[in-house]
Amino acid sequence: MALASSLVPSRFFAERYASAALKVATRLGHESTTARVREFLGMYLMGEGRWEKTAENFEQAIAGFQLVGDRRREIECTCLLSTWNHYRGDFTKRVILGQRVFDLGCATGDLQAQAWGMLDQIESLLNLGDFERVRSLGNDLKQHLGQNIYGADEIMAYGLLAALELRIGRLAEALPHAEKALAVMNKVTPTIVYNLESYAAVAGRVSERAGAFRRKAIPRARISWQKPARPVPARGGSRRSSASAMPRALLLTGVEHELAGDMTQAVRLSREGLAAALQLEMPYEEALAHRQLARLLPDGDRHRDGELAPRSRALRQDGREI
Repeated sequence: MALASSLVPSRFFAERYASAALKVATRLGHESTTARVREFLGMYLMGEGRWEKTAENFEQAIAGFQLVGDRRREIECTCLLSTWNHYRGDFTKRVILGQRVFDLGCATGDLQAQAWGMLDQIESLLNLGDFERVRSLGNDLKQHLGQNIYGADEIMAYGLLAALELRIGRLAEALPHAEKALAVMNKVTPTIVYNLESYAAVAGRVSERAGAFRRKAIPRARISWQKPARPVPARGGSRRSSASAMPRALLLTGVEHELAGDMTQAVRLSREGLAAALQLEMPYEEALAHRQLARLLPDGDRHRDGELAPRSRALRQDGREI
């Protein structure tokens, strides 16, 4: 019932049912069930951008799965905790956890878990600028495509491979990866929080840099986040998209308006994306918003230069280089 309520969405009932499930599992002393409930709670809370409780639930769930020897669930939850670190801007820790996921996958012969571990590392290494390691991992990852992995994993793989090619200036090589990601997107239901970067890589970076691809990339890869007409509302409001996806959704919608020539709307939506990132304490999204505003605002605008200093601060939050 908690899962169904979260999809409707009805946040009030989702949290009530999840809380009730946790109480029942705890009372029965069934460690595996308690860990599974905490894993669900962590996923839900990460989508809501409630970071401290997210980490607490994932860490307790991992401990529970380790206690009962459920390696598959331990791997899944470690992968989710890894994603939490990415959204919080700790890319170095995310790479470490991604390596752990990969190692666990190798130890259990789980091909999908191995793919998860490589994808986690690639996603954060891109933001760290370590393109050499990304290339090496990407070559290894290609061996897993088409095997026992989900459509969501293929979207993530092709989207991140496209992002790599674009970042090193290889437009022609990026387009086939983006086309493959779009083909899978058209066949599967949009996925939950862990697929933010892969959808965004196709919808955003390809649309920004590949003029011939623009008409195809943005409308079809809009991430099914149901773009908001206003900034993120207070928690508890009725909203069909996850809060942690809102900053990027707003920024990408701003790019869509930029490409259509509506710069006023592009700037407005970018500012809303910045406000959402600040509210949710997502430093990387904040930096992206400042960069986008600096690009959109005309030369001579008194606010333009002001976007660069806060961007620099966001990129070095807590001493981490992003």
